[in-house]
Order: sequence, then C-alpha cells, then structure tokens
Amino acid sequence: MGIGLSKQALDVGIVTTNFEKMMDFYVGALGFVPTEANTYPGAGTVQRLDIGDSILRLLAVETEPPHTSPDGLRDSTGIRYLTLNVSDINEAHAACQSAGVHVVGPPAELRPGVFSVRAQDPDGNWIEFMQGA
Repeated sequence: MGIGLSKQALDVGIVTTNFEKMMDFYVGALGFVPTEANTYPGAGTVQRLDIGDSILRLLAVETEPPHTSPDGLRDSTGIRYLTLNVSDINEAHAACQSAGVHVVGPPAELRPGVFSVRAQDPDGNWIEFMQGA
C-alpha cells in the first residue's frame, strides 16, 4: 500500500554555515539550478536548488550548530550520503577536482558496467556519483 507520493523524486535538505562555498560547488561545479530562496526569521534562509525532478535545499542557518559530521560513509548511522546518477563519471570526477573538494580516488568499477566516485562537498557531506547503475 504505502503512502501516496505527489512527486516521483526525493528532495534533500542540507544545513550549512558555509553557504557561498556550497553554492559554488553545487551550482558552479555540479550544475544545480538555483530557484527560490525563503528566509525564516530565527532559523535562516533556505535556497532551493533544482536537479532533474529532485530538489536540494541549502539552509544557511543564523546560528552555527555544533559540527558533528564524521569523516567517512560508514563512520556513523543516519543519512550519510547522496547518490547522483550521472551519464559521464569522468566528467563528475573532473568537476569535483576542479571545485577543489575532497575526492576519494579516481572512478572505480563496482561491478561490471557500474562505476562510482565519491567526493565531499565543502561542508563535508558525502556524494556518490554513479554511472551505469
């Protein structure tokens, strides 16, 4: 049965105190499209970034929260990474390298015909880029 979805995509929110660098990475390097921004007094500003049918929301907080992001994909439970399915894994790898973010090695073949590369955005959130998945 399940719930009735009104959209067949997942939207994700990231809280940041590093808004400009995050915008440079997601918009400048990866090509997300900024749309509306809404300010919520006492909380911060949410900038909507469109990518396909999905939305990434960057919440630029007014007060810095304690930093609790672990260093690896398996260092903690909870939401740890985003996966973006791409048509060219080498292009995604090059975009991350050009943006100056931490990239874990070159693209690797996980199983026949499926390639992956992992990188961290400027706030340390993990992104897995997949081709052929």
